[in-house]
Amino acid sequence: MKQLYAGSTDPKDAGLSAWTWDYPTEGKEQEPSADAVLKEMNGYTWTERRQIESFQQLKDDGTTACGGWLYCGVYPKDRDNRARARRPDGPDGPGTHLGWAWAWPANRRNMYNRALADEQGRPWSERKRLMSWDTARGEWVGPDVVDFEPKKPPDYQPDWSKNPEGMDCPFIMIADGKASLFTPSGLKDAPVPAHYEPVESPVQNPL
Repeated sequence: MKQLYAGSTDPKDAGLSAWTWDYPTEGKEQEPSADAVLKEMNGYTWTERRQIESFQQLKDDGTTACGGWLYCGVYPKDRDNRARARRPDGPDGPGTHLGWAWAWPANRRNMYNRALADEQGRPWSERKRLMSWDTARGEWVGPDVVDFEPKKPPDYQPDWSKNPEGMDCPFIMIADGKASLFTPSGLKDAPVPAHYEPVESPVQNPL
């Protein structure tokens, strides 16, 4: 492929010209090592080639490389493929099984888990307690990876004069930070949302 586009000056071909494909191969068909591909997808520092442990360490100045931020943490160190982890929780819980395989992002098993506590950081249900605010420690604690800024207290009030950035509501991946029954913009969605195939899908979506 690189030979075919070697002489091209078209900007859209620049990606192919810069393409590297130096993965070790394995098996009868000499396929690229899936382990090596996953390790690269995790992300690493550009000069030291040191694995990145979380997407918070990614930078936009060229000092880090990453195949997809959602996978940061799946391969945080050399010879540490968390996707192959097989340590389940015991029969007494807590049931999040953080040591069994790996879930994106950040090995979090419950997205928006900040919403499992009320505005004061107290669990809505003690029986279903997951994440809550620990006043003594000054951080969100629980048997999952908190889907929120770990040290932002429930009573946090931003200083608007300093143009603060960051989400103060539990639903950090949604533009307004709030839960909703309808999509606020874009897709035509409704209560009980369906999983839609992409618009370019070659097959009809029965939903």
